[in-house]
Amino acid sequence: MFEMLSTVYPEVDWLPWRFSRAPKTSKLKENPKVVSLTVDYIEAQLKLRNIDEWYRVSNPQLDQLGVLNWTRKLGGLCALLKAARPGVSWEDDKFASITK
Repeated sequence: MFEMLSTVYPEVDWLPWRFSRAPKTSKLKENPKVVSLTVDYIEAQLKLRNIDEWYRVSNPQLDQLGVLNWTRKLGGLCALLKAARPGVSWEDDKFASITK
């Protein structure tokens, strides 16, 4: 459904994790729009204002937003951020606390 709607209505920012049958992530991992949309959604919902705040995002927070499983399917939060914001030097070891 996501793929069809995205093709028919490309001007709409569809949230793939909101569909009852989530689209296959193999194609979406390489889709910069989906990766960026996911990061932008998390950032807006949690009102993150700077890079350091990303290191404090927890799995329960992602779960509450309904994106925890989606984020995991796309390679995890750190991988998503590296893809969406390649100009930032993300420190992998600082993300260790997000598993709590």
